[in-house]
Amino acid sequence: MKYRGITISPCLNGFVCTIGCQTAVFESCDSLLSALEKYLNNPDKTEKEYMEATRIRLQDLQPVASSNRSFASQPSTFNINSNQ
Repeated sequence: MKYRGITISPCLNGFVCTIGCQTAVFESCDSLLSALEKYLNNPDKTEKEYMEATRIRLQDLQPVASSNRSFASQPSTFNINSNQ
């Protein structure tokens, strides 16, 4: 079992919780505490479930047309295809 650093901060609509390098926003104290309890009981399993549920796959990204700027001078922009 490997625990990562946990930071919790209040925000306008709930709480921002960072565990390691992953960040999530919770709308209520109850939902935050429930997720934290799940993580503390089994961090490896919870991290795996979270990463599988939130991983953005390359095939789900679609390029968005940009203005007349050159390709090298503008960062690429992508939309996520939510038709899954």
